[in-house]
Amino acid sequence: RNSTWGPEYSATIVCPSCQKENDVTFDLSRLSIKTLDVEPVEGVGSNVFKFVLPLTKREVFFRLLNSRQVQEGEEIIENTKKARGPGGHEENVTLGLINQIVRVSGVEEKKIPQFVRSLPARDSRALRSYIASITPDIDMKQNVECPACAKHIEVEVPLTGEFFWPKA
Repeated sequence: RNSTWGPEYSATIVCPSCQKENDVTFDLSRLSIKTLDVEPVEGVGSNVFKFVLPLTKREVFFRLLNSRQVQEGEEIIENTKKARGPGGHEENVTLGLINQIVRVSGVEEKKIPQFVRSLPARDSRALRSYIASITPDIDMKQNVECPACAKHIEVEVPLTGEFFWPKA
């Protein structure tokens, strides 16, 4: 978006301090990019990473998901909700991990879903935190000054249709 339309992007935000709706211009060139700083365990380009669970001490090998895999995972979660009725956040987390884990030391591949479902919360949280910490991303937060109250606030750059197709 930055290279096509330029770094300036105007959007409407609600100030968390004064609750006023304001038009703000963001500078997209100031967004920071988080790069992958960890080497895959099976060589460059393999997309398999390792994490040792703090409680059970098992080695978990997982992949970082691309956009197609994320979409497939969301479809699985949606289909599961339709089949079982609305499930809790825990089922979404479990299905997400099952989708990412490629193997676990001492666990047969076909038993990985069962392993994930019985994973202690501490191990699950630690694994998810580690995956989030190494996943490449763009930090969409930016500091702006509220035009109404002059407070400096940190807000998420809102992605509207104008982000992709600015008005002429």
